[in-house]
Amino acid sequence: MSHTPAASRTGSRSRNNRKLANLGNELNVAVPQKWVGSSVALGFDVGTPWSSTTRSRSEAEVRRGVIVNVFDWGRSELNTVPKHCHLRKSEQDNRAKYWQYYRGGVYKLAYEAARLYHHWFGNGSQRWEAVIVAVYDFDSQTKDDLIGTVSLPLAATDGAQQAQLLDKEGRAAGNLTYSIEFWTASPGSRLAGAWRVGLVAASDLASHDQIDQSSDPFAKVTATTWDTGNEAIFRPQFQTCVAKATLSPAWGEVFEVPIPASPRGFLTEALQRGSMDIMDEALSHMFPPIDSADEDVTWDETHAFQRWLSAIDVA
Repeated sequence: MSHTPAASRTGSRSRNNRKLANLGNELNVAVPQKWVGSSVALGFDVGTPWSSTTRSRSEAEVRRGVIVNVFDWGRSELNTVPKHCHLRKSEQDNRAKYWQYYRGGVYKLAYEAARLYHHWFGNGSQRWEAVIVAVYDFDSQTKDDLIGTVSLPLAATDGAQQAQLLDKEGRAAGNLTYSIEFWTASPGSRLAGAWRVGLVAASDLASHDQIDQSSDPFAKVTATTWDTGNEAIFRPQFQTCVAKATLSPAWGEVFEVPIPASPRGFLTEALQRGSMDIMDEALSHMFPPIDSADEDVTWDETHAFQRWLSAIDVA
């Protein structure tokens, strides 16, 4: 169960965000374009991220090796103002339509990258106390069925451990094999470190498919802490892949709960200060809450994205 260190993702994601912002600025041209087969994509290159050699490298070495590219492919012919004026009305409308799609895709990608960075590194607690692992049976037609949950204290384990899953009624619902370790970041990093929660496997799960007596299990991992009012605060969840048709899934996945080096709220305040010249409202209106006492936060993403676009247009 190896992975790309969290610190390398802080650097690659911040460079990614800057490149997307620059690309968005370049799209503010006088007339709409129409590029045949155009798509925008992100390319990340960090050697072989799942190998043990990458895992053992220092943060500085990983940072030097990470390359982030924002690129487009497709045949392009620049549509200038004189050319555009000589096009038929239908052709002008056609270019405006597809240029809107392309710009929207870039802006959406930039929004999602900023939102991901904001949630992953922005306001994380410096004292996460536990992770809640909930195992579900995936259902493509209806709501996923809960198989069982377990709360694991965030403390380093001596290798892989087992914990019992309990269903809603508190009955045994299977066993979870997991590991927890703490990774300490290098001096000068945005992170103090990160808890690495490894979900190795599960066994003896209850069947939720009445036809073949099996399940399609996956797990959600949620970091929790408690505020001064003794109310649980949840961080956005991580999720494993779905293991098809089995009661003994082998996930072998690692999730990192980052611990910021700066005080809680530092990045949010910095983002707000930097955005004051282009928007009047708080950034909290554009991104879902960093944490919440409710695991299932309702969020109007469409409205939030429109606010993001308005801010870009003003900028």
